[in-house]
Amino acid sequence: MFRKIKDTVANFFSANQNFQLVKELSEKLKMANQKFDWLTRASNEAMRDCDLPSGTIIWNHGLQSLFGYPNNKEINYTTWLSLIHPAERDNVMGELTNIFASRQPMWSSIYRVKCASGSYRHIFDRVYVLYNENVPMRMIGTMQDIDERMMGLAEIDRLSMVASKTDNLVIITDPNQQIEWVNQGFVNRTGYSLKESLGKTPRMLQGAGTDQATLARIRKGISEQRAVTEEVLNYTSQGEKYWVKININPVLDEAQNLLRWVAVETDITRYKEYESKITAIARELSDLIANANAIIIGVDRNLYVNEWNAFASTATGYHKNDILGKKIATVLFHPMDQKKIESIFTKVLQGELFHQQELAYSHQDGHQHILLISATPRKNETGEIVGLIAVGHDITELTDYRNSLEERVKERTEELKIALKKEKELVEIKKQFVAIASHEFRTPLSTIHFAANFLSDHLEKLAYEDVRSKLKKIEKQVVHMTSLLDDVIVAGRTETNSIPVMKTVVSLRQFIDKLIEDVKNTTHTHEINLYYDVALQVIETDEKLVQSILTNMLTNAIKFSPQKLSIQLNVQQQEDKLTLEVIDQGIGISEYDQLRLFEPFHRGSNTHSIAGTGLGLSIIKKAAEALNGSVILKSQIDEGTTIKVILPISV
Repeated sequence: MFRKIKDTVANFFSANQNFQLVKELSEKLKMANQKFDWLTRASNEAMRDCDLPSGTIIWNHGLQSLFGYPNNKEINYTTWLSLIHPAERDNVMGELTNIFASRQPMWSSIYRVKCASGSYRHIFDRVYVLYNENVPMRMIGTMQDIDERMMGLAEIDRLSMVASKTDNLVIITDPNQQIEWVNQGFVNRTGYSLKESLGKTPRMLQGAGTDQATLARIRKGISEQRAVTEEVLNYTSQGEKYWVKININPVLDEAQNLLRWVAVETDITRYKEYESKITAIARELSDLIANANAIIIGVDRNLYVNEWNAFASTATGYHKNDILGKKIATVLFHPMDQKKIESIFTKVLQGELFHQQELAYSHQDGHQHILLISATPRKNETGEIVGLIAVGHDITELTDYRNSLEERVKERTEELKIALKKEKELVEIKKQFVAIASHEFRTPLSTIHFAANFLSDHLEKLAYEDVRSKLKKIEKQVVHMTSLLDDVIVAGRTETNSIPVMKTVVSLRQFIDKLIEDVKNTTHTHEINLYYDVALQVIETDEKLVQSILTNMLTNAIKFSPQKLSIQLNVQQQEDKLTLEVIDQGIGISEYDQLRLFEPFHRGSNTHSIAGTGLGLSIIKKAAEALNGSVILKSQIDEGTTIKVILPISV
């Protein structure tokens, strides 16, 4: 529709020059686009318009809000099919094939789609198919997120299965707490049948001994429509007392309206009776250990805490009332250490002694502390082991001090290793430099010495051109030595990671042309063929580092292709990257030499007859890295070498 309006505007503009009409139509187009955008944003659905012959799809914002894919990401028809869950993909494709074959205009289905996060979501997909001469051309529709609904249905199925099989007591009520359903576990424990329970409230289970403060907390949680967990004393239909740990949870619809309450009760009568006995024993011992200046913890045979002195509360941050009746391992120790702790205490309960061992425990504030602990079995009057007593001291500060000393020793040792390694590397580099200097500098110095002596001895007899020729040789050798010294200086800086980067604005084409001319004037042997494809007139970079990179690339290519007459230089722009590529057809580099190619002073095994320092490639790599660039090298023996430097550019 919007495309037709645009075409109408264009036709009127070209045919009639009716500017007022163009303006009105443009405003209508703008308003129509805005209304459509409002409409799609008002819907929390993924809308799409699929052109079936081309497979392209136009999406609304739902592509990102529901599935996490950017709105500008191209999700075409093929990609969309690939995002369907593998277990459902064939079924969806089969349904679409049947719809197209039977020329049906409508199709809907429920399936899972892969999100950008990698997870899958259930969707309800509804589309309208447009045909042209019985050929499906467009598919327009929406995808509705029903993941929570599907998970809710699955949860109900699981709950129904568990509730019917479990020995726990399960009660389902309406929003007013009137019972709608109870399981067989409820019937068995309370003596009330399902028929007797329907329409009544769980208050029928309460009696004189039920704690009113607990009931008040339950009522408050229900009034706030939140989950409630409490321990409650209830009564059977025959008046028998029993204890339950009750978990009450609200069931809400998608609009957060209360549908019903589900209560799951666990019979803890036996544990309550046992707790009563344990409490009596604890009272007898409390006077003896209350004032002890050590952490004293008592646990029963099931590793539930039944004694916790005042010093333990001070040291761990956990109050006695917070930890009694809980498993020691799950409260004090990290989940990864809980099995280990339970294993240790189990051995103590079997009669073994646990003496002066260090254990890491979690303080109430979340920090890790170190406990030096000993544990011994606790026996009753008949000699039966009924638990254990653990006595400990917090040695966190002492342990931290010991660890800090060990860490400092380790750090100093590592620093010494690094320093020693660096010293060995520097010694090796110095040896290599001396060897290369003695070789590479001797030839130009000899040439300069010979030419200077010749001029000194025969100056009066020499013609002007002969003198000029000798001076040119001296000048050339001085330039060569200067270049060698520059390479050594740059190489030294790369080894100490001290290459300074000074960015300036560079006119790239002028810079490249001048550099090529300088290299040609220095070598006088090869033609440098340039391919230049850079849209930018100027770039911001370090001119000296780029010059060092390109000069070494070109001179290396010329030096190691002595039998050829030309080399190739490609300078190209690829988005925000500048690519410098030099190609030669020279002697090449073996695979073995390529492993150490970027090390300072390393030269290929086939380059002995060619002068050089072995610093060129090392300088190229280090300079490129200083500019946040990278180097790619490809080479084969006797076939030549291609080296490419990729640098980020900015204007």
